[in-house]
Amino acid sequence: MDFEEDLKIVIDKYEKLIFKLSLDITRSKEESENIVQETFLSYYNHRDEYLRLDDISKKRLLARIAINKAKDYLKSSYAKKREGSDNEEIINLEVSNINLEESLIKREK
Repeated sequence: MDFEEDLKIVIDKYEKLIFKLSLDITRSKEESENIVQETFLSYYNHRDEYLRLDDISKKRLLARIAINKAKDYLKSSYAKKREGSDNEEIINLEVSNINLEESLIKREK
């Protein structure tokens, strides 16, 4: 089997698994889609080494690559900035809920 056939088979078999692993870690659909692409690109770039692996070894390898890429994303400054904005939104929501509660209490008095 040549590498192009192998790559098509591997993508068909493991794309959903890699996406799910990435999504579980990053909690970001867009970033998980990027990680899927990066994982298969890494597989492609090292094709000479990976072509001779059996299916179980390929699955483990692809899962490990995806997990590492997802962890790298979480360590990145982009992810930290994004988390910060999410935290600010949560804080703003909590403050608005407190203000709403206070105004309702004042109305009841």
